[in-house]
Amino acid sequence: PVLPIRGNNTWIVDVARDGQPVAAGDGLLELTPFMPDHRHGTGIKAIWTPDPSVPGRFSVSPINLWMPGVWELTFVQTPTVGLRDQVMFTFCITG
Repeated sequence: PVLPIRGNNTWIVDVARDGQPVAAGDGLLELTPFMPDHRHGTGIKAIWTPDPSVPGRFSVSPINLWMPGVWELTFVQTPTVGLRDQVMFTFCITG
């Protein structure tokens, strides 16, 4: 994928549980952008849009990385039944 840039980003994310694609509406999908060095995130909530042609695939946008520095993006999937799962990506946005 293209590296994140300062400003708005769009990511295409494939979400699966136990090897099976997660359907839109099967629980809750969340993204939390956070800058650990500054102890803040962004005020713009990312929207998850399912891809009707690929089960479990979502477009997530806007991912607003408005400031240079280290960002942590935590993606969380909480199913209607079962335990929540998450993954975090950490990277640095330059000037």
